[in-house]
Amino acid sequence: MKSPKADNGQKSIDSAVPRNVVFVLVGAAGLVLKGSYTGPEMEFVHSYLGNVAASFAVYFILATPLNRLRFGRALRAVLALGVVELFEATDGFSIMSNTYDPADYLANGLGIALALSGSNITGTRTYRAVARSLVPVVVEFIRASIRVPSPPLTR
Repeated sequence: MKSPKADNGQKSIDSAVPRNVVFVLVGAAGLVLKGSYTGPEMEFVHSYLGNVAASFAVYFILATPLNRLRFGRALRAVLALGVVELFEATDGFSIMSNTYDPADYLANGLGIALALSGSNITGTRTYRAVARSLVPVVVEFIRASIRVPSPPLTR
C-alpha cells in the first residue's frame, strides 16, 4: 500500500499535465502564427517570437517527465535552456535549417524566463483560469495577423 504522502505527490504531478499541455500549445501557436503577424514591430516579431515561443514550449514539454523525476523548476529551466541553446549552436541539430543570430540566445532565455514565470504564477489550481484568459488574446492575435474582420455587434 502506498503512503498518502506519495499519493498526494503523484496527484500533484498528474494535475500539472493539463496545464503543461495548454502552455505547450500556446508556445506552438506563437511559433506557427509568427509568420502571419503584420502588426507593429513586425520584423522583430518575425525574427525572435519563434525563439521565445519554442523555448517556452520546450520548458513545458520537459516539465511533465522531469517533474515525475522530482526535478525542480530551476533544473527544468536549465535543461530546457540547454536544449534550445544547443539547437542554436548546432544549426538546428543539423536536421532543421536555422539562421544564426546571436540575439536568438537572448530570445531563448526570454522564453524560458516567461515559462518559469508562467509555471510559478499558474500553480496547477489556476491553469484553467489562465487558459481561459489566454483564449481571447490568442483569438485577437490570429485576427490581427491574418486580418479576419471582427463579427458585427448585434443587439
